[in-house]
Amino acid sequence: MISRREFLKRASLLSLTSVLWPELTRSLETSTPTRLFFDLNPVPENQAVIDWLRSEGWCWGLGIPWNVSETRLKELFAQEWNLVLHMIAHPETRHRHAKYKERPEPDPGRVLQRWSNLSRATNMDFIWMMLLENDSAGVAHPQKLLETKPESHPQAQNLLTQHLQEAHQTAAGYHRVQKWGVAGYAPSCHAFAASGLDCVIIERANDDVEDLLTGLSFCRGAASQYNITWGVDISLWWGPIYGCIQALPDSYHRRHLYTSYFSGARTFRIEGGDLFYDRKNKQLEPLAKTFKEFGRFTQAVDPGKPDVFLGIVLPAEHGWMTPPYWRTTRTAWNYARIPYRRGQRALDGFFATAFPGSQYAMQPFPFGAYVQNDPPASPFALSCISPEFAPHPKDVFYQESPLPWGKYKSRKEARQQMHAGQVDPALARPMPHSRWGSGIDVILKDSPLKVLQHYPMLLIFDSDPIEHSFKQNLMQYVEQGGILILASGVVGPSDTNLTGIRFMPEYRQGRSWYTANKKSMESFLYLPVTDMNEKTRAIFTTGSGDPLITRHDLGQGQVYTSLLPWFESEKYDFSEMVVEFMDQLFARYSKLFVAGEPLQWITTCNGREHYAFFSNNSHEAWEGEIRFNHDKPVFDYFERNQIFPEKRLTIAPFDLKILRWPV
Repeated sequence: MISRREFLKRASLLSLTSVLWPELTRSLETSTPTRLFFDLNPVPENQAVIDWLRSEGWCWGLGIPWNVSETRLKELFAQEWNLVLHMIAHPETRHRHAKYKERPEPDPGRVLQRWSNLSRATNMDFIWMMLLENDSAGVAHPQKLLETKPESHPQAQNLLTQHLQEAHQTAAGYHRVQKWGVAGYAPSCHAFAASGLDCVIIERANDDVEDLLTGLSFCRGAASQYNITWGVDISLWWGPIYGCIQALPDSYHRRHLYTSYFSGARTFRIEGGDLFYDRKNKQLEPLAKTFKEFGRFTQAVDPGKPDVFLGIVLPAEHGWMTPPYWRTTRTAWNYARIPYRRGQRALDGFFATAFPGSQYAMQPFPFGAYVQNDPPASPFALSCISPEFAPHPKDVFYQESPLPWGKYKSRKEARQQMHAGQVDPALARPMPHSRWGSGIDVILKDSPLKVLQHYPMLLIFDSDPIEHSFKQNLMQYVEQGGILILASGVVGPSDTNLTGIRFMPEYRQGRSWYTANKKSMESFLYLPVTDMNEKTRAIFTTGSGDPLITRHDLGQGQVYTSLLPWFESEKYDFSEMVVEFMDQLFARYSKLFVAGEPLQWITTCNGREHYAFFSNNSHEAWEGEIRFNHDKPVFDYFERNQIFPEKRLTIAPFDLKILRWPV
């Protein structure tokens, strides 16, 4: 579905490319078009925003409410806008949302019939945004978790599956209409995708949701597993000031946009489209200029597909999400607060290692405690459940600030001072870095073999031993050239045909580990190996030579097994030894090596060129060395200069850099 006269026949793309970046002029007819659509109500007060978007040529569509008048809807269809209908499908979610917003509740059948009739009359299709954040992070399904209080991970998973099935019952009979959904929390992405949506979008840039990189991993992986499209919802909301930030400096959202684009997102929902125009001064807000720059960039540069090198395999009912730093207990399934199962502690450690700083992104307390905590940062979030959203008085919850004192008396004071001084909020809005690049997807263990084979490497996290059918898929995956990483606990003493070893289900305490070029002190428990076949060898050992990580050559691939159950050690959720092993392994398959302070980065390829995207998510300048695995000329995209295969780079605080080189 691409309209606005086939997105202006892509002529604007080619002309813009030839004018601004003549060395990149090329046909992008086979590329996936970037779909930026702005949520707004097409009332006269917002006409200036619509006119601006229409004149620019890079805006693909508009997300509009269900109750737009028939006359206005005809006008928008006639102007060949791609239209995204916002109407909640789930009956209970729809009712709760209407009550919360004090708005009329729509009749889905009547609305869909009206839209369908008008779209046929104008020969235009439309998209139905049928699932919104309310169904995973908002005022609806989370309340079901609070009401029902599931006691196990499968029970919580079944509640979400049932909820989504109920939503799709409303959509039955409208097969021609594409159906999209926005997940508020990353672990909902796979359930949303499995429900039958055509596109899953993950909400980010909101302090009440997880970090961007983990969200991209889950959403991109869900789309890969279910063969659908995916995207990112850019939210303007910031709870610490109880307001939106469209008039403040833009570095935070700019990095969200470019990081998402180079990570493979091609659909962008922009919330609060009516906020981009300052009606009083009759000019665009600062953030609108950022989207203008980004929109033009997407028309000029096709980075191709991201280099996703690793698939994280989880059970469907895992319920894990990035733990915020202020959480005092280890629980999964967010509002249900179900205690961790065995092995889930390692998930905390892995993602904190892969994306350092990710646990600080959900940050409702950047300014410490407020004297006046009314209104709260959000009336319904992981850090707060206010009385109007609590099914029972005992469900009312206010997370106290980790600091007993604060910078401002109230959110109103914080908002006024930040706006008066045009303070860049990025300093108080942490974004993570990436140790190995951000080419990591999350998929579920019910993925078919052809999905597993998308990934050069797989890392298995589970609370139970692998089942026979899954094990057979893993065997084929490895025999055909895949690299499999797993831990004892997921595999047992009898899985010798996969691991090449037999071990005792009996703990030993280790105090240090050794590999070919390094040794380190670390306290851990491990399972002693009693037998190892001729195609298996130990690559990490104790001082006395007991195997700790083994490599088994199986067919054309390898299986690496950790004898530390679930990859855990005493001090670390994810053992230092396992991190060292992954540093060595992942470096063999990377296009580049980053030496210096932590930095967020990813590489891509469009068949003609490679790109390396870097985002400095720190308030300090980044200085380091980038080493490539080739000797081809490398160009700095913005500065237009050529750099060499080994080059020291400097990236300004909260800024980004793009390098490219030929295939």
